[in-house]
Amino acid sequence: MFYKGSKSKPKIHLLLLILAGLIFTSCLSTKEYPDGLKACLTKCQSRFFWRIDGTDKRGKPSTVYIQGTYHIGDQRLYPVDEEVMTAFRNSDRLVAEVSSAESKNLEKEISLLYVKSYNPENNILEALSPEAAKNLAYLYEGEENVPLHWEPWIYNSSINASLNAASGLKTELGLDHYFKQEASKMKKEVLGLDSLETQLRLSRYGDYESQLIFLEDTMTDFPFTKNVEDLIKVYECYLSGREEELDRLVFGDEEEYLPETRLLDAGTGSDINPSSETYIDERTQLYTNYYREVFIDRNFSWAQQIAAFLYQGKSTFIFAGAGHFIGSDSVFQLMREAGDLK
Repeated sequence: MFYKGSKSKPKIHLLLLILAGLIFTSCLSTKEYPDGLKACLTKCQSRFFWRIDGTDKRGKPSTVYIQGTYHIGDQRLYPVDEEVMTAFRNSDRLVAEVSSAESKNLEKEISLLYVKSYNPENNILEALSPEAAKNLAYLYEGEENVPLHWEPWIYNSSINASLNAASGLKTELGLDHYFKQEASKMKKEVLGLDSLETQLRLSRYGDYESQLIFLEDTMTDFPFTKNVEDLIKVYECYLSGREEELDRLVFGDEEEYLPETRLLDAGTGSDINPSSETYIDERTQLYTNYYREVFIDRNFSWAQQIAAFLYQGKSTFIFAGAGHFIGSDSVFQLMREAGDLK
């Protein structure tokens, strides 16, 4: 069945581009706080910047700052607001999606994933539908230029890189890169909310058939110029701090993304409402699982870790994908449900 507030099939190219980034934890914190001691969330003036004020294990004040990021960007993100930089410079802990120590190994590990993804028995153009194969060949400027023998996730990564390039937005101008560079200048360690293994697993999410569904959906309806425009539109939304609109643009409405297939009940042969929670076809299940692993599972873990930072005391500055802190499945909502946040 669907998770509360989950989306069965978000816009996959936007999801993979913007809000990537993953650890499953089975339950949230079970601490019980008197109402007066629960942490308090404040939305700060700067875009996608929040402050949580709580109490540590000794009863002293503790603070967690959260800067929601967009993993690519341009010069309009800078200079970063002074209230953000002051919190960044003065915080006792700096935390990103992946720690500075593990980030050093990320490029090497991704290169190894590429090597492992080559199989001469695969032929991506034969695996895709004729329409999707035609569109993929178009992006590579002809069938003869398509590297045939890789796993489907490789092509989605290449498409995302092409969209980034066409949009003019760059990883090196994203806030994640900026804060890690600043931390390095300050000679401060950056801790990680996720493990390297989790990030790598989601980069190469699913088996061949699951990856093929993602690529098929991307390529079947792929007006390149329109997708670039969508990416820019989402970025502009982030840039202006419009939280609700960002949630809608990236995730959309659940009914909008249910597969347009005619489903039959195995017992009666009668039509099944595609939005029924009693039946989820393979594609819908895949997207539901993907959304759960990228967002809900990670958000559970992040919510617990933020509660732990508050309990440990002092101040913490977190910079991570903005999508994890907006919407009905956000880190903040999970903290509220756990009793860690007012």
